[in-house]
Amino acid sequence: MSILSQLQSIGSQLGNGKEEDAHEFLRHAIDTMQSVCLMEAGVNASGSLEDTTLMGQTFGGYLRSKIKCMKCGGKSERHERMMDLTVEIEGEISTLAEALRRFTSTESLDGENKYHCV
Repeated sequence: MSILSQLQSIGSQLGNGKEEDAHEFLRHAIDTMQSVCLMEAGVNASGSLEDTTLMGQTFGGYLRSKIKCMKCGGKSERHERMMDLTVEIEGEISTLAEALRRFTSTESLDGENKYHCV
């Protein structure tokens, strides 16, 4: 039995002849397995319960964003659930380590991207 013949049972939005990339397929497979884990446990999806499944423990994590206003010194910190990171791989980036270093480096927000204090 081939994967192509089972695409409809894996995910209704996946289909033979449709353009999909490996990341989309993997994300859909992980999301489906996550849903099955929660369904088998007899619970609905919620942030804290998703962390306890095999998929959540294997692929999940939290992204912490910290912002500090250079004008008033005010600080803001936010935690977001995530299952993957989107890192830039263009320009001078030639390794995953470099991409992760840039992703986690300090960034100065200015212009359209400027942080505005309340």
